[in-house]
Amino acid sequence: MKTRVLKNLVGDVLGYARCPVTRDTYWNTNIVSVPYSKSCGVLVSARALKEVPREKIAKAVFDKSREFPVKPFIPRFSLEEITNAIPEGCMNLPAS
Repeated sequence: MKTRVLKNLVGDVLGYARCPVTRDTYWNTNIVSVPYSKSCGVLVSARALKEVPREKIAKAVFDKSREFPVKPFIPRFSLEEITNAIPEGCMNLPAS
């Protein structure tokens, strides 16, 4: 727990964004991209896939995706489609 607090403090100082599910900074953290359309996703801490119910992750991704502009001819996934894509449809990204 103390390690996570320290990591988040360093990440905040360095200006890293935070995961919309766990609120961890992305600094030195394994992250995954959870798809909200066929070609777009929201970055989420990989820890969330192990510790947080799929429905809660999907809701956070669904809500966060509403902040991004709509791309023509690329429909967004429904909440159910996002939920069903977790974890199989998620793409692992290297730690930053």
